Amino acid sequence: MGTDVDFWIERRVGADWVWVEPPAESFFATYGRPYRLFSLLLGRPVGRFSGAHALPRIAPTRGFPSDLSTEARRWLTEWQDHWRDTQLTGVRPEDVCNPSWLMADEVLAYDWDQEVRETAWAFTAQVGAHRGADGAVELSDQPCARVAFGREGDAARVLAEPDAPWVLFSSFVVLGHPNRPEDPVPDWVTQVYRRSTVREYVGCAEEFLDGVRALGPPSEIRLTYLADQ
Repeated sequence: MGTDVDFWIERRVGADWVWVEPPAESFFATYGRPYRLFSLLLGRPVGRFSGAHALPRIAPTRGFPSDLSTEARRWLTEWQDHWRDTQLTGVRPEDVCNPSWLMADEVLAYDWDQEVRETAWAFTAQVGAHRGADGAVELSDQPCARVAFGREGDAARVLAEPDAPWVLFSSFVVLGHPNRPEDPVPDWVTQVYRRSTVREYVGCAEEFLDGVRALGPPSEIRLTYLADQ
């Protein structure tokens, strides 16, 4: 279970696009599930700790390129056939999988050091004087530990520690589903935020950028991607 992002890498040769296999051990051969990077690329929250709202996009969602390489078009046809066999009738993959593409030079030119706000939930008992005049709670200068799973019962155990760090819960933990604002918020948590940069928030930005640089001349490399869920 969970969301993956599939990348198709192509290089422009003359007027055509050709399929490119990523170098062994490069980011695109080993990336796993960096959900925060996925959130940035897809333009929507992905995973249990994708808490930075309204991440500034590298580019709007563009759909599939009209000039895919022969290999990429074959892969797309196989993927669409698999979707029709396994998903709900009448649901188009394009409507839920956010297909898009970026040129490598767009990725490298993006401002990875612009500020974002990461939102999460902390134990209300810990908030205290950190609440500002506007009611918001900023923890940018506080040591924080994130937990993917946990419930109210963890509060007593964590707060019993004399030097207990701030413990940040995701919406997945607090509400039972990520980023579902209509659910009631229990009183044992308070929403908080931390200031960071896109680079810090994503966590694997350097590995991703190094992987993009390793693919070839940035003006000739295209990354097409979609959510595989």
